[in-house]
Amino acid sequence: MKRVSKMLLLTLLSVIFIMTIPGKAFAKTSSTGEWVDTSTSGSNIIERVTYSDSADGTVTVNAQLSFLKSNSKSNFVFYAFNDAGDLIFEKEEAKKGGDVKSDGGSITYTFKHTFNPGIKVKIFGYAMNDDDEAISEEDAFKAAGEITIPTVEVDPVEGRTQVNPAPGAVAYSGAHNLFGNTVYQLNAAEDAFINITGFTSTDSSAMLYIMEPVATSSGLSSSYYIQNFYGNARIRPSDANLTYYVKKGTYFLVVEASKGSTFSFNMEFRNYVHPNIVWSAQEGDINEAFPQRKDIHVTVKIANPDSDAYFPSDMTYSAPGTSGEAMTVAADGKSASFTFRTKDQASVTTISIGARELNPENGSWSVAYNCDIMTGVDISGIVYTTGHNYLTVETSGIPDYGQGKKSTVTVSLKNGNNWVKKFTATAGSKGKKIGGLKPNKKYEFKVEMAKELPNGKIAKTEKVYSVKTGSKQKPVITSAKISNRKSSKVWIKGYWSGRVWHPGHYTTIKSYTLTVTLKSSLKGCKGIVYAGTKAKGKGRVFKFNCRGNAPSKVSVRGYSNDTYGGYTPLSASKGTR
Repeated sequence: MKRVSKMLLLTLLSVIFIMTIPGKAFAKTSSTGEWVDTSTSGSNIIERVTYSDSADGTVTVNAQLSFLKSNSKSNFVFYAFNDAGDLIFEKEEAKKGGDVKSDGGSITYTFKHTFNPGIKVKIFGYAMNDDDEAISEEDAFKAAGEITIPTVEVDPVEGRTQVNPAPGAVAYSGAHNLFGNTVYQLNAAEDAFINITGFTSTDSSAMLYIMEPVATSSGLSSSYYIQNFYGNARIRPSDANLTYYVKKGTYFLVVEASKGSTFSFNMEFRNYVHPNIVWSAQEGDINEAFPQRKDIHVTVKIANPDSDAYFPSDMTYSAPGTSGEAMTVAADGKSASFTFRTKDQASVTTISIGARELNPENGSWSVAYNCDIMTGVDISGIVYTTGHNYLTVETSGIPDYGQGKKSTVTVSLKNGNNWVKKFTATAGSKGKKIGGLKPNKKYEFKVEMAKELPNGKIAKTEKVYSVKTGSKQKPVITSAKISNRKSSKVWIKGYWSGRVWHPGHYTTIKSYTLTVTLKSSLKGCKGIVYAGTKAKGKGRVFKFNCRGNAPSKVSVRGYSNDTYGGYTPLSASKGTR
């Protein structure tokens, strides 16, 4: 495989030093020298010239003089003409030992004038002593020898083309004359996307590289390497294309081929479009708490369709206790979905997925995205009761869930379209009575539970209840009769309680029948309640089969709902007989 030349690598390595050296040109002439044709006249003392590049891209001409014609002379005159015979500069005069140097049998002179590259010039040199007659300008032109000033090619790093991200693809082309390399500097102010297509070259072994300098402590002696972010950072003309992602920074695109070859390619170089990842759930707001032990249908979507990222067809998700769970990915790779079952206690479950994109941190393919799914607390154990003018919500039976701070319970009553907070308690603490309600009226109250989890997130759950207050009609007892008094012996089996054995024994159970007669029936009621026991009916007479000792006095109240009561006021006490 053809590699980038060592000289180019060192040049790339030292580019930061190059920029700090003023006036230094990194260029090369297409020819190092040539012989001068003096056959038209033997008076021209210039036999051969050599060339070197100058700081401004022009060419310096160094003349080698005839030793036989020049050694005995002390004064020298030099001319340079164009094809029309016009002087390119005023004649240059020089002295031996000064501008004209003699060393080891060689006499040389460097023209003070620098020449533009790629033109034809006629040059003439004449040597004389103080008493010799100078040659005329016309005779000098006739005797001048013609030379072709070579072309100058700037070093590919120094003469690199600056490329900044822009929309659309751009065509690039060039020719390799001397160095065999062409360099483009890619300036990525943000993470960038590079797509190379249509790479052609008259050199079938040409190579296009994308390179990144590697800064080391060894300075100029350190080597560079071709960075392969995804294993494909170079192409030949036979390859279809090169897609490349880079973090923000400066990169070099290098086309390397043989001298005299030409090349072309198309490049799309633009800012990389990272995805806007959006999570959602079919069952509700993804940022709110979901019920326990519930299947949540989760969708993750790349909301900006122009993003360069996508979801792979084999994408999976991970969560605590799971790894590599399958997901369903859309054909365009822009969305994926899965079903997740919430936990059986208040918690936060972090779900992770990996989108295929440039990772700005380490240049890898995959970038992790997370979503926290919160599980709320079950609103269970709520006991609520309505009377004719009150609502009691008991919270002592509400269990707490998970680690973290104790759950808080807030009870609000709806007033028109607004919720009015009535009280706040903690799970397991005693509730409160809400008074001032109207009889036989429907009400809605809301129970909200919130729990701060160990990571600081708040899991919330709420539930709305509909109730109705009871009738304001107060029962009036006309008689309360005790009958069927009984005492029965019952055998209780022995049992263990911890390490203590309780032996079997007989116990006496008493029972009786209570018959209550009201003065009048209760409108809208299903029956009456005595000591927590309900007797259903809409008439005036009710019977209760009870255990225990018969009371001497009783009180009752009517009820309209089997769940929450809907009680009437309590009757006055009535003696039994």
